[in-house]
Amino acid sequence: MERNAPAVVDLDNAKRVRTVLEHLAKRQDGKSAAANTFRRRRAVLSNCLRLAVEHELLPGNPLHRVHWETPKAVEELDIRSVATPAQARALLDAVRAQRPRGSHLVAFFACIYYAAMRPEEVSMLSAEQCELAEEGWGRLMPAGARPQVVPHGPTTASHTRNGS
Repeated sequence: MERNAPAVVDLDNAKRVRTVLEHLAKRQDGKSAAANTFRRRRAVLSNCLRLAVEHELLPGNPLHRVHWETPKAVEELDIRSVATPAQARALLDAVRAQRPRGSHLVAFFACIYYAAMRPEEVSMLSAEQCELAEEGWGRLMPAGARPQVVPHGPTTASHTRNGS
């Protein structure tokens, strides 16, 4: 960093800050970085500059003097990264063959694939939130998510919000 980054005190210049932002917006290979990557990098830079202001190395945060449009996130789906229906069935069959938890995990992964649910939503799904049809499609009505890791055992369809 010492070789490639300007000294913090030299960042009290809009032109230098713009140059730093341009570098943050690029990957090492020179291509544009993802929007979320740039946002994270800019947040780290902003925190460093606020600390520099606190330590009186800079009179104010120079990021506020530079107009910069944050790149928009691309919400394009790469079809090569999504399983086809045949691949999903093969995956679910392979999971089902894993004993003793395979049948439980089939329901988990099927919810992710067929209902486009996130794992933390599936972990909160209870039997009361499911309208299961004898044939064809049913209906799932997720009411929440649990993004944290639950250390007390496997997720089951009968879990309630408090994990019991």
